[in-house]
Amino acid sequence: MRESVELWRRLATDEPAAHTPTLAHALNNLGISLSDVGEHQEALDANVEAVAWWQRLAQHASGQYDEPYRSALANLVKRFGDAGQDPGQAHSAAARVAETLRPVPRSEAG
Repeated sequence: MRESVELWRRLATDEPAAHTPTLAHALNNLGISLSDVGEHQEALDANVEAVAWWQRLAQHASGQYDEPYRSALANLVKRFGDAGQDPGQAHSAAARVAETLRPVPRSEAG
């Protein structure tokens, strides 16, 4: 799974409009998989980044990414709890990460 995320990360760097949504999906799935095997901190890190990407995408595409963003945010809240942290911190953690991400191109809006 980690290899898949890295592949999508490279593709999203080269063609963000085409591959950023798939990168966000891959990160979310990686977080779920890592949590399933007890790697809670790594799962949390993957889900924080996934939510940050979905948040960015949702901001630029009126309604198109709202559902995956909400789903990833729900997973992130669970990951915070699994890692023994306050689930209430999920949204602010994702917002902090989103500030560090490259801009999503206008063509992302579909």
